[in-house]
Amino acid sequence: MKKEIIVNVGEHETRVAVTEDDKLVELHVERADDKRMVGDMYKGRVTGIVQGMQAAFVDIAMEKAAFLHISDIGLESESAGRYDIDADDDEVNAEVTRKHKYESIESILSVGQEIVVQIIKEPIGTKGPRVTTDLSLPGRYSVLAPGSNYIRVSKRITNFAERRRLRRLVYDVKPDGVGLIVRTEGEGRTEKEFKNDIRRLLKIWYKVKKKSERARPGTLLHKEESMTASVLRDVFTTDVDRLIIDDKDTFKNVVKYVKTIDPQLRDRVELYDSPVPVFDTYAIEPEIDKMLDRKIWVKKGAYIIIDHTEALTTIDVNSGRFVGTKKDPEN
Repeated sequence: MKKEIIVNVGEHETRVAVTEDDKLVELHVERADDKRMVGDMYKGRVTGIVQGMQAAFVDIAMEKAAFLHISDIGLESESAGRYDIDADDDEVNAEVTRKHKYESIESILSVGQEIVVQIIKEPIGTKGPRVTTDLSLPGRYSVLAPGSNYIRVSKRITNFAERRRLRRLVYDVKPDGVGLIVRTEGEGRTEKEFKNDIRRLLKIWYKVKKKSERARPGTLLHKEESMTASVLRDVFTTDVDRLIIDDKDTFKNVVKYVKTIDPQLRDRVELYDSPVPVFDTYAIEPEIDKMLDRKIWVKKGAYIIIDHTEALTTIDVNSGRFVGTKKDPEN
């Protein structure tokens, strides 16, 4: 299967398309005036506790206070000595949350208390961002979880011998006082590659920790990487044939970034230089139009209707023109 990543850099937004056999399968959009927040870390102050919801509101200097549920409050010592837990890293970026059982949120937090939190869900409508105290820093091959002491391996790595090798490898290189999750891309990687990845993440964490000690509530301690960088970190792997970029400055920055995370992929980065827009050349614009439709047709005649509201997203599946089976239409 041919897999490509195509980056279109415009004046007001950057779009990253992932294609498989020339068909669009992923689209990421980042606008200059609407930077994403998921993964950002803040020094916050607890402004209110709602016992009935077992949640707290945290001031991080945004228009709306952040929402912190009791299930998103970490306990630093709870995972000590545990090295055999598995994890799926589908949404590992800043969303590695562990569910805890506490008597009440008042036994953990108090109004006026200063804490470090990380955004796991951006604000929507009248609601502020959702945050967690279970901090995580995603890298190329691993995810660093400060304040924990566990080792986990992505469930996508299914080979038992490889899982055992990775556990032993990470056990030998894991610093004290942090947890580590081996990402899917860590499969087959060497001890040196993990050491370099972990060293980079530790450097970021030590800066965050030092800054938090003297920062005032509302201070941004860590900004998650740009959309382009995070997509490259998570998607630009050895199974990608080409990474095509239509902007010289972005191309130079990406080449520099790729050299730090995976030098062997450097030759797959290409600069697109043509007067025809890159998304037109690769027929991506029509695919985007279809992707954003409320009504989406499925090949065999069924269709899906997606409606997004403040409370939830509804997905209605209809048989439509499909009449292929009388016994099991739902299937």
